[in-house]
Amino acid sequence: MPVHHDKMEHQEPQEPPGKDGQRGQGLPGAPGAPGPQGPAGNPGQDGAAGAPGQQGPAGPAGPDGQPGQAGQDGEAGPEGNAGQPGADAAYCPCPARTGAVENKPETSGYRRRVSKVV
Repeated sequence: MPVHHDKMEHQEPQEPPGKDGQRGQGLPGAPGAPGPQGPAGNPGQDGAAGAPGQQGPAGPAGPDGQPGQAGQDGEAGPEGNAGQPGADAAYCPCPARTGAVENKPETSGYRRRVSKVV
């Protein structure tokens, strides 16, 4: 451990400060080489939504649809004209019909035979 003496150490007398220095008189030197590229920055904020685009051209026609339901029956047509006689009218002297044809089993010309099997 150092020993401290009560005596003050010997100091040189201080002189007043000197004059301020002068600015250099020479020309500046040539610029140095460019430094390396710095790191990339953070991504920026997303931009605002764009305006709607123009409508595109119409697409091709689609396939035909399924057939629809049948419509209601139309109105009855007008009464037809009387027909012409057939090709065999010359040898068929049947009288013209004046009424509806009836088909009754009693008068139809067929008789039922009933026979007993013994």
